Amino acid sequence: MAKRYFGTDGVRGEVGKSPMTVEFATKLGNAVGQVLQNANQKKIKVVIGQDTRRSSDMLKTAFIAGITATGVDVINLGVVPTPVVAFMVSELDADAGVVLSASHNPYYDNGIKLFSKKGYKLADEFEYEIEQYIDNDFFYYHPQGKFGEMSSQVNQIEPYIVHCLKHFTDKINLADKKIILDCANGALYRTAREVFKCLELNVIEIASKPDGLNINKNCGAVHLDALKTAVVNEFADLGIAFDGDGDRLMLVDESGCVVDGDDILLLLARYPAISQSDNGIVGTVMTNLAIEQQLAKLNIVFERAKVGDRYVMEKLLQNNWMLGGESSGHIINLHYNTTGDGLMAALQVLAILSQTNQSLSSLIDVQKMPQAMINVPLTRKLDANDMSLLIEDVSFTEKALAEDGRVVLRPSGTEPVLRVMVEAKSQELAVEWVNYLVEKVKQKIK
Repeated sequence: MAKRYFGTDGVRGEVGKSPMTVEFATKLGNAVGQVLQNANQKKIKVVIGQDTRRSSDMLKTAFIAGITATGVDVINLGVVPTPVVAFMVSELDADAGVVLSASHNPYYDNGIKLFSKKGYKLADEFEYEIEQYIDNDFFYYHPQGKFGEMSSQVNQIEPYIVHCLKHFTDKINLADKKIILDCANGALYRTAREVFKCLELNVIEIASKPDGLNINKNCGAVHLDALKTAVVNEFADLGIAFDGDGDRLMLVDESGCVVDGDDILLLLARYPAISQSDNGIVGTVMTNLAIEQQLAKLNIVFERAKVGDRYVMEKLLQNNWMLGGESSGHIINLHYNTTGDGLMAALQVLAILSQTNQSLSSLIDVQKMPQAMINVPLTRKLDANDMSLLIEDVSFTEKALAEDGRVVLRPSGTEPVLRVMVEAKSQELAVEWVNYLVEKVKQKIK
């Protein structure tokens, strides 16, 4: 059964349009409160944080109104990155965490992410239950007026900073290296600045002056041109880029080449003394085949999950593994945090650079398989019957590619598109076969 509101990472959309409205945020808060009340016999509290986009205050206030009506207390953390909210759920012994953020999207979008008592993204069954309450016209007020209270611990990042320094102060010694830091004008700018200052790193900041409208604007983990230019012009040793809510990491090496989530995942797997991961690794269906092949040479078990860090997390927990991630830069290491954490991933890479005394480019030596991807616009959500129409075409393509390629057809969880990806031994082959499949999609899915 498809979810009506929740995608792969909470609820997200353009502010002022369904579902990202004040009315919906209030209803969602009320629904979350009712689900939490049903599951607990004690007084409940949640922590809530937000990124730097201007609409976050408005939507956060609406969510708080809805959830406090049910009797749930709220601790407002103010502007903090998503990984800090997940960390503070446990630190403050809260029953859930809430983040107002649309991650890497432009300022005019926003979203609401939810975390469990353990700091993990909510499981599907809880999201289904919340949606049932949202669709119910009934708005719940706690009996006898025992409404929840709101307290503020705004910008409460000190416990998380202490946690970072505890693990990495004695592992990072890079004072002689120049680092360009791009915080996407997002929620991580203050936290990253403080951690890097304590580690005595030589950092030049770009995109670290949020104004509510410039989050992710030509900067951050999905817009790397400014960082690449800065690294080359400043003769820096590397560049570090986060996205708007700080749960994603991308790197740029000293020559201006991009080091993506696949590269970072393999690098961490190669240095278990730093990553504290000595068993299996979880990637996604989009993880480059070359990464899987390299892990096999290292005798490291590799499994693929659906796209979305929540699905990477689910497989990690199922297998009792520590390390997983996505090509897009979501890196999860359960030894350090309970969710994708851009800063923690960056600190692990910096520790490896310190340990090896090598450049970043010399540590990234895998020739990844060329990929081609086309997003095919849709007019409706696809079901299993739709996808079955393409089975023969996918099989034909896979046989042609043999062991030197892969095919992935994936309906987006956030946009009305079907993502068609082909991996092959050459870019020409990848383009040829992705175009073939796109034509079949257009012919067979109306």
